[in-house]
Amino acid sequence: MPCFLWAQDFALEQVESDRVEYQGSKIVFSGNVKVQYSLGTIVCEKAILTLAQKDKAEAKESLFGNLDFIVLEKDVKIHFPNGDRLLSDYADLNCKTMDAYFTAENPKRVEYFTTMTQGDKKML
Repeated sequence: MPCFLWAQDFALEQVESDRVEYQGSKIVFSGNVKVQYSLGTIVCEKAILTLAQKDKAEAKESLFGNLDFIVLEKDVKIHFPNGDRLLSDYADLNCKTMDAYFTAENPKRVEYFTTMTQGDKKML
């Protein structure tokens, strides 16, 4: 069900963190990671971006447009513009197949919170 994250207009806009490491085709962001993308904001402790293998000309166009996978670890929180939230411990996002897999360690659970609205008013 959470595959709605990967709509065609998904675009990674900015990534912030305390530390960043480049490991060949992977970029590892760790510590207070905040990912801004076209459908909301992701907050977690670690994000691993795996770059697609492209030729140099294509790769120069956009670093974030050339992703194969994104792995999110530890206290993953996804905030959507409409107020909805998804919480998990880990997330594997496949940029090629547009699939997302969320997991949580026992006794936690993957949780999705939605904001109830009536017209354009939020309800509690």
